[in-house]
Amino acid sequence: MVKQIFKYWYRIENTNKPLLIEGLKEDKLISGNEGPWFHFIRKILKDLKMDHYIYQIRNLDNDKFVNQITKELKDRFKRNKLKELKETDKKYLEKVVNIKHRRSLSRFRMSAHNLEIENGRYRNIPKENRLCKICNTGDVEDEIHFTLHCPALIQIRDPF
Repeated sequence: MVKQIFKYWYRIENTNKPLLIEGLKEDKLISGNEGPWFHFIRKILKDLKMDHYIYQIRNLDNDKFVNQITKELKDRFKRNKLKELKETDKKYLEKVVNIKHRRSLSRFRMSAHNLEIENGRYRNIPKENRLCKICNTGDVEDEIHFTLHCPALIQIRDPF
């Protein structure tokens, strides 16, 4: 959806039809006091300190523009999530007394483990082909499969 919004915005900014532009700029697709959606997009970019895209929009082709802006938004989201994770309370680690278990839990949380989801990433294997070699069900071996769904590990999970 984000890509579609920016593709549409790009097309409006780069059209040569002034009446169409003015009509679309005044179209109130967003309710409330936020004003026309066209200006709302610019406000969001300014609030995110990404207003340089407002000025770059005429210098890039549509696909390049949309890919750049969505990549930057994804990167910012990842950085913010990582920052949140770093700031969370790590007292749960203190409850794991065994140092080997604590180390394993930390590695698991940081995706520094040996599950196929990570190993395959480094070997350029498509995500859908990073299958669990423990149960052979054809499921992708990621953290959720490993901890919750893998039938080969049910006896280990049951006591918990």
